[in-house]
Amino acid sequence: MAKKPNKVAEEQHKIEEAVAAAPAPEKTTKSIVNPKYAGRYKKGGSDALAEFINEQCNDDKGNFSFAKFFELCRANDLGEKEGVDMFEQQVEEKRHGAPGRARMTLRNRLAGIARRNKKLIDLEGEEVEFDLPPAITPSTKAAA
Repeated sequence: MAKKPNKVAEEQHKIEEAVAAAPAPEKTTKSIVNPKYAGRYKKGGSDALAEFINEQCNDDKGNFSFAKFFELCRANDLGEKEGVDMFEQQVEEKRHGAPGRARMTLRNRLAGIARRNKKLIDLEGEEVEFDLPPAITPSTKAAA
């Protein structure tokens, strides 16, 4: 007697073949940074201030430590008024986007201090000289 084909098994096999042949879905990112600028901000950036922050806040494996970053901000007189406490809480709560917003906002505030004072304080309490270019704002852009 001839064996009847199993319709369910045949259908399952067709589905598996179709899934295997389908193109992989395009990767999407949850980053708020526009993809055309993403390279500029990868690993925290590449200007003098970004390198200073990474030196101060990265561990031996290159992992960024927010605890050290918030400590660095406080060493440079950024505190509750500037949002350090708020960002620290949001990062601890693992709120979506909080790590990026904290790094971007507090980095910009550190840049302002570095521009005004021509220096920042490192985690050991030592002064580190900075000569950052002026920030690009709508008014400085129009003047150029």
